[in-house]
Amino acid sequence: DGITARIRRSVSPGTIRDVSVRLMKGGAMAGADKAKTTAKWPRTLAYGNYGGTGDLWGVSWTPQDINSPGFGMAVAAWNAKTGNRTANIDHMVISVTYRVPPTVDNAGGASGVVAPLATLNGTVTSGQPTPNAFFFWGPTDGGTDPSAWSNSISVGVTNGLFSATAS
Repeated sequence: DGITARIRRSVSPGTIRDVSVRLMKGGAMAGADKAKTTAKWPRTLAYGNYGGTGDLWGVSWTPQDINSPGFGMAVAAWNAKTGNRTANIDHMVISVTYRVPPTVDNAGGASGVVAPLATLNGTVTSGQPTPNAFFFWGPTDGGTDPSAWSNSISVGVTNGLFSATAS
């Protein structure tokens, strides 16, 4: 998961450099400053790229944060020489890369139940990455702690329908 920012910018004439390139969370600057303070802006419009598909800028994000009117980007630049310069920003693009966690449904329950055997059934209905599926069962409810269950079967990495025979 990560956030990539692209700024299409130029300078006319002279030298302009980044001072700060930050994301906005809830209307305030947040996380790492990705400014490239030693790189000069180009003379003709071109993109500068910041962050990346595996870079969250040092911030934890929720869908609500990203979809909020307070989400955005703040850019500051400086004139690296004397004299008047014009810093142009044509536009900025922010791309958010994320994965939807897998959803597993075991509503089909057990089938072919003939003591002491039963076929346990489940379905991975959506999400990434593809999960490693397990069945857990026992005389007491172990909740979400795998080590609290007395029995388990690993089905392996799977998508769609899966099943295993329990005894």
